[in-house]
Amino acid sequence: MLPAAALRARRGSRRVLALLAAGTLVLGCRSTPPPDSAAVGDQPRGRVLAQLATQPVALLPTQHLRTGDSTGWSAQLGPARGLLDSLDAAIAAELAVRGTARLWIMPQALARSARRNPGFTSDPYELSAESLRHGVRRTNPRLGEPLASQMRSLLALTNARVALIPVELRFEPTTSGARAILRLVLVDARLAEIQWAGDVSMEDALPSGPTIVAALAKRVADLVAEP
Repeated sequence: MLPAAALRARRGSRRVLALLAAGTLVLGCRSTPPPDSAAVGDQPRGRVLAQLATQPVALLPTQHLRTGDSTGWSAQLGPARGLLDSLDAAIAAELAVRGTARLWIMPQALARSARRNPGFTSDPYELSAESLRHGVRRTNPRLGEPLASQMRSLLALTNARVALIPVELRFEPTTSGARAILRLVLVDARLAEIQWAGDVSMEDALPSGPTIVAALAKRVADLVAEP
């Protein structure tokens, strides 16, 4: 028999998934990439992931930095992994300030767990998440292999069923500088299905890594909890 805490976590995950399936979250699951809210300078309206604030959720490391952008910003902000690690840390810190980190499993904790179980699971920093990137056309919400198996094995080491994946950071030109856009995908690891996908963004006139990281972290946390 499962311990009482595990039973409560399982019931809570079921409630969240039922709400997701019912379309309680505003953007919902889409079989093709949703319209880029960042393309018009907006991000998803409201706290579309608020139901996850009090549930176990695995927050994965940011997977990709899109390079070769016409703004040149991706080449000016230093090594890709260093920038993405800073973004991961900023998101985790912002969620902690808002009281969410108590239940969420953060990227560094996932990485430590994976290192302790190298024969069982994958490196959370090296997922096969290319199919989730911006501009990749999807025909259904199901995850393909090996990503489906990677997600199942990673979350099997936690008490979470869903994972929020910051898939890709990219830059697009604006009249005053560039827009930094972070692609987010929410995945049900057990079903190997996308539950939600959307972008958060910020505009700036200068390629400032700390400014970009701090602003995007706040945008992500805004989807989940009040400041």
